Amino acid sequence: MVDEHVGELKLLIIMKTVSFFLRNYATIDHHAPYIYYLNKSNKCHVELLLTDINYEYEKNEFIKFFLIDKKINIINIPNEFKKKFKYFSFFVSFIKYIINLLPRFIYLKVLNRIKKEQKKKFGIFYRDYISLHIKKNMNGIFDYSESKNINYAKSLINKYNGKTINLAHWVWMWHNVLRLDNMMELHDKSEKIGSFRNFDHCIVDNKIALEKFQKAGLKKKYTHLLGSIRFTKEWIKIRDRLIPINKVKSDGHKKIKALLFFPKLGQNIHTEELKRAIIILSREKEIEIIFKIHDSVEKYFVEKHIPAKILEQSNLKIITNEYSSRDLIEWSDIVFNVHSTVMFEALINNKTCVVLNYLHSNRMWFECEPGYWKINTRDDLLLCIKNVIKKKNYRPYNEKEKNALVNKVNLVRKDIVQKYVELAIK
Repeated sequence: MVDEHVGELKLLIIMKTVSFFLRNYATIDHHAPYIYYLNKSNKCHVELLLTDINYEYEKNEFIKFFLIDKKINIINIPNEFKKKFKYFSFFVSFIKYIINLLPRFIYLKVLNRIKKEQKKKFGIFYRDYISLHIKKNMNGIFDYSESKNINYAKSLINKYNGKTINLAHWVWMWHNVLRLDNMMELHDKSEKIGSFRNFDHCIVDNKIALEKFQKAGLKKKYTHLLGSIRFTKEWIKIRDRLIPINKVKSDGHKKIKALLFFPKLGQNIHTEELKRAIIILSREKEIEIIFKIHDSVEKYFVEKHIPAKILEQSNLKIITNEYSSRDLIEWSDIVFNVHSTVMFEALINNKTCVVLNYLHSNRMWFECEPGYWKINTRDDLLLCIKNVIKKKNYRPYNEKEKNALVNKVNLVRKDIVQKYVELAIK
């Protein structure tokens, strides 16, 4: 009996700690299934490090759920910062309240300056904090973003012989390199598909992504072709059971419920053509339209680029973070997408998926594949609307083509959970 307890104690002592470095909604959404399955395996200590001073974690549905589980250690570093710098944090909150009375464009200009200064001060605190926190027998899970804070954490984990793992996110979609407005020249590496250190282990979703990473110089032993847990039917079922869908309040009298994932405007988007697409959609009174803005984008910036007379249409509504993407996909009949990976969740949920290729200058490697509705001109968009009004479930692709695309984009393997767990705990 004593020997059994000693054995259990030894297991607890030698179990590795796996730390998830979480930034905002997008990264939490991508990491949630990994956190869930690792915690359920009981093969490691799971720890969540909240790292963004400007993100409201207490409102995140996944964080709320993980807080219930006492086995998961959640460290809110922004809260620790606010405790240490109480007067500074109070001053920032007070200034934010005061400037809220200013005109919107002045408010955002001042707010961005405040956030920049706050982020700079927090960065110093963050690096000091994790330098004391990171230790031996610890692995770290990251996304593909790059910053001083991320690089510092990765270097410390590597210093203590830990493993740093980049979780599959969105970087594999693009065929072109200069996909953002701040990318204006080619560099030595012809393929810039994300930010990673030469010691990082990278999880990829499909064979095309694997080829891109190896072409970019990542060693074969550090590249793991596992697929994405986020886009498995099993995880979607579990997620919907654990976190009930928030039912969207809508008109209810329109024939078609349409969802448009509003693109980030700094990603080679044709803004003028985007305006015209919104006009075409909003003038169809049989369609109720919801625009979902990315969580990191202020509603003001959308209003700044799209005239009020367009956005004030009675059948059109802008959503920021009142509802999640999955809530809105569940609500919709048809999903209009520009270049977000969320389109694959729409396909998995058997929603009509329309991709507005002509609204941006980026190219995606799966554009030649069937399995979704491609819109290359305004004419195509008008014809699309005409067809769905005539027949709500009309699609120019079939079920077989859709499944083939989903399976090509995300590798299907029965041992996906096992492989993810093994990678994290070794």
